[in-house]
Amino acid sequence: MLKIKKIVKKYEGTDKNTLDISEISFKRGTITKIIGANGIGKTTFLSILAGLMDFEGKISFDKYSINEDYQKYLLVTSYIGNDLFLYDYLTGREMIYFVQKMINSKKDIDCDLINFIDESGLSEYLDIFTKEMSLGTKQKLSIVLALLVSPKVLLLDEPFVNLDDHSKIALIKLLKLKSKEDQLIIIYATHLPEDTVGELSDATIQLTKRDGEGADLVWQ
Repeated sequence: MLKIKKIVKKYEGTDKNTLDISEISFKRGTITKIIGANGIGKTTFLSILAGLMDFEGKISFDKYSINEDYQKYLLVTSYIGNDLFLYDYLTGREMIYFVQKMINSKKDIDCDLINFIDESGLSEYLDIFTKEMSLGTKQKLSIVLALLVSPKVLLLDEPFVNLDDHSKIALIKLLKLKSKEDQLIIIYATHLPEDTVGELSDATIQLTKRDGEGADLVWQ
């Protein structure tokens, strides 16, 4: 279980909290959607969960605390944000091989990922340099790479925004499978309505500003 106990985030030079989140938890095998107005703090919240921003409070996954076991916490967490970090002069296939070598994996890519690569159309672009890929193709490749490391928590910031309808359907199928088969906790932020991305989430949380205070999470 991923547990949050009072997250407070204030940017330097401001006198108000950007986020002021009370206690909340996410169970294994669940998919949670984070919604809220632009600029309210969805990306900030995911970045904090990913260990990329300092904050006040406590976050833990099972026995690993981001505060006390930072490196171990990062090993069970994958995050895909707006900036996609890929090596320009490696092909998609080489990127997959590179990550497999990094984690010392001798296993073949699992069937769910292979099916996603085929069904999303990513297979057509695996042999070109990543710098030549469209944003949507880079996003699909980044999702494959993030899942290759077998995370326990997957954080996605606007995962559907650059995808065509065909790829959205393939991604929804993949995330549902991984959530249940691997008991993966998936948390994603989106501004797209439900009928655009299909039925994916088990729960929805709205990030809402409170009068004179930072944004907090409200279950829908």
